[in-house]
Parts: sequence; C-alpha cells; structure tokens
Amino acid sequence: MKPCVFIHTNHKQIVGAIVAEHALRRYSRHNDQFDVRIIQLKDYAFFAAREGQLYLRDGMRRPWLNDDLQSFTPLRFMPPRLID
Repeated sequence: MKPCVFIHTNHKQIVGAIVAEHALRRYSRHNDQFDVRIIQLKDYAFFAAREGQLYLRDGMRRPWLNDDLQSFTPLRFMPPRLID
C-alpha cells in the first residue's frame, strides 16, 4: 500500500484542490510512490444533518453552515477511516 495524501475541500475550494493535486504530481520527484485523494464535503451526509446546529467557535456559539468557505475543515479527521 502506498502512502496517501488527502486533500479536503468543498465546492467553493474545488479548483484549489485540483491545482494542489496537480502540483503534487508535477513537482514531486517521487510522484509514483504516493496516491492523492480529494475528499469533498458533499460526499458525507452527516454534514448536511448538522446544518444550522450551533457549535462553539472563538468562545461564541455559531450555526454550522455547509456553505461556509472552510466548512470542509472537519474532514481532516476522516483519513484514518478512509485508508484501505
């Protein structure tokens, strides 16, 4: 099994994710020795279930919005479950 780079994104940042994957492939001397997977917020239904729920951020309660620019941030916890 090759190591894997996970790129987390949502619809607002998909172009950046694609560019990041391209850069990893193009500029790595060993790009055949790792995989790259783009994981998107839209592929995980549990985020939709959280829409509008309050959470604590910077000491304030704020509503969870899937359309937020950085809504994909919690995806950083997914790779251990996604590794084959």
